[in-house]
Amino acid sequence: MGWQQALVARFVFNPNEPINPRDLSALKAKIASRKSELEGKIRAAVASLQQASNLSLEQRRKFAEVANRTFVAAKQAELNEQAATGPVQKASKVISICCACFAALGLVMNQSGVNQSNSEYNTKPPVQASPSKPLNGQPVTRQQTPSPPKAQIPQMPSGQSMPTLNLSYRNDALQIQRRLIELGFLKGFFPDGNWGQMSQQALIEFKKQAGLGSGGNWDSTTQRVLFSDQAVHAKAAPR
Repeated sequence: MGWQQALVARFVFNPNEPINPRDLSALKAKIASRKSELEGKIRAAVASLQQASNLSLEQRRKFAEVANRTFVAAKQAELNEQAATGPVQKASKVISICCACFAALGLVMNQSGVNQSNSEYNTKPPVQASPSKPLNGQPVTRQQTPSPPKAQIPQMPSGQSMPTLNLSYRNDALQIQRRLIELGFLKGFFPDGNWGQMSQQALIEFKKQAGLGSGGNWDSTTQRVLFSDQAVHAKAAPR
């Protein structure tokens, strides 16, 4: 540290002393070198920025092309879907559904009409033919209303009992209806094998007059009494 202080002590600034030309030349050279270095770096940075800009533009163009192709493909798929499920196909579906609904409604109405006609036919009293008047002096023949066939009493071999009929079976119900008509309990009714309210009421009345109780249940005892030769006939209603 002593030598540094000795140098500082010997240094004396003289403002009138001119600058050394060598020092000035060295300073200018150093400034020029630094300037040239900075200019080179700036030029390199500009070129790098230009390259990065070109790369960004290229990537943007590629992304735009991919986006456009995706949009076109989506639109084409939408058009294909509309063509596949267009108005014609939608209309055909609506027409098919309407036809199915009308068919179901027609079946229901037809079934209701058949049931109603059967009910009206069952409750309709027999038509009595009025005496015919002669026309032009010639007698007119009277048409007879066909009477229902008589009930056929099932015959079983000796030693075997007759199986109990089932009101749910059409043929069994038909035999019972014919027997009730034959005994006078089921009047104004044409046997059809459908066990309804009129048939049930006739069975109740038969059991009541036959002393089998007031219920409408069908069993083997009721069947045996109904189809026996000693079965009771319906009593005439008091006037």
